[in-house]
Amino acid sequence: MDFDGKIQQINPKAEQLLVPALLDHINALAPGDAITVKVDGATTYRLQKSHFIDRGFARHFVMIEDLTVEIVAAEKNVYGKVIRMMSHEVNNTVGPVNSIMESALKTSSDNLKDALQVAIDRNHHLNHFMRNYADLVKLPAPKKKLIDINLLYIL
Repeated sequence: MDFDGKIQQINPKAEQLLVPALLDHINALAPGDAITVKVDGATTYRLQKSHFIDRGFARHFVMIEDLTVEIVAAEKNVYGKVIRMMSHEVNNTVGPVNSIMESALKTSSDNLKDALQVAIDRNHHLNHFMRNYADLVKLPAPKKKLIDINLLYIL
């Protein structure tokens, strides 16, 4: 930035990111401050304003860091933990309840047997649902394949 706080130089990637909402936050930053900004409801950036001394004068600059990928990964991790916890609690409840109902089923009247069977079936459906739900957050197995790393090198 120049001495008046105007953008003097910008790299091409930062130029692509500079939308009015981000510019407003950059202009409001005081030297030494850092903030996290969510743009468009999905993309999250960390903005940090700092400075260096050039020929005796402080020259300010702003670093823009895209945090979206890290935040999505962290959210996925948290959702995975919540789903595993939910599955654990449901499974810990369904198992003993089914066991008790199956024992009662052997010694009950026909009406009670029908009601117990409905409850057992619903528990099995709930258990199946939670297992499928937990599978959503599991990472798929890697698909390994041989590649020529020389093809990855680009001048």
